[in-house]
Amino acid sequence: MLKKLAVILSSIIVICSVQYFPNRPLFYEFIDGKSGYEIYLENYSSSADIVTLSDINTYKALSNISGESCRVGGHVTKDDIFNRFNAQLVLVENHEGGTSYYAYAQIIKYKATVQGKTVNLHVFVGENGIKVGSPIIFGSF
Repeated sequence: MLKKLAVILSSIIVICSVQYFPNRPLFYEFIDGKSGYEIYLENYSSSADIVTLSDINTYKALSNISGESCRVGGHVTKDDIFNRFNAQLVLVENHEGGTSYYAYAQIIKYKATVQGKTVNLHVFVGENGIKVGSPIIFGSF
């Protein structure tokens, strides 16, 4: 009887704690603070509604989030981002203005297919800095 009560009580505590933990953007620790934070709503494609948040607290009120991106601040590198998410490099594309690195990380819930491969972390390293997105960066770099 005591074990059942302990299991029920533990379950209630977990459910309540999950409900009250603040939601925050996936790349919160990397935000440069100047460009805002982009949220993709509704679907997992380039036709998603892109909303730029200037106040990160607004993130908590959004629903149907299908992806996120932001410019990276400070001295954060591509490797720092990959290490943070324990991401495995899947594909590299060179562009005129920089290089796109596509990776997969099990802890990221978003997913997309690029050249037949499943990815969920996109890091663009360009002349004007680094932009990171998940599942990929929609819009411009």
